[in-house]
Amino acid sequence: MNYILIGKFIKPSGLKGEIKTKFYVDDLSELENYNSYYFRDKKTNSYMGLKFSKIKVTEKGVLVKLDGYEDRTSVEIFNNVYFYIDENELPKLKDNEYYIKDILDCEVYYNESKFGIIKNVFEVAGKPIFLIEMNNKKEIAVPMNKNYVESIDIEIKKIIIKSIEYLL
Repeated sequence: MNYILIGKFIKPSGLKGEIKTKFYVDDLSELENYNSYYFRDKKTNSYMGLKFSKIKVTEKGVLVKLDGYEDRTSVEIFNNVYFYIDENELPKLKDNEYYIKDILDCEVYYNESKFGIIKNVFEVAGKPIFLIEMNNKKEIAVPMNKNYVESIDIEIKKIIIKSIEYLL
């Protein structure tokens, strides 16, 4: 199994075994796609499965209730623990949609030469932006749209960009 980091348990909240949680997803409704979550057991260094019985958004943040953990004391072992999903449970994407994990470390070409690699992808005003580490180790932000991106080939991890002269 390949595990994808999806969140972090912060600390217990209240007495009924709820945990304040930080999710690394754009929309909490995406969580409906996953049957199980995993955390790395510190004692055995192996991944152990978890089921969420409830996810609740409050003014204090997102609270999670885990199956089989009924009180504050039982969930204290999850303080500052990261959790993951199985990569095979990721939803299928439409054409020309990509997971950030697939874009990271792709080689970027400009004017038929290797220009750099993708170091990060982030959003500004709902639009994706590539953060490219250029060959000279400086970084440049390039919008991920048809004006700047000629092609993306995830299979060979190659992205061809164009028309970025004024961004340099």
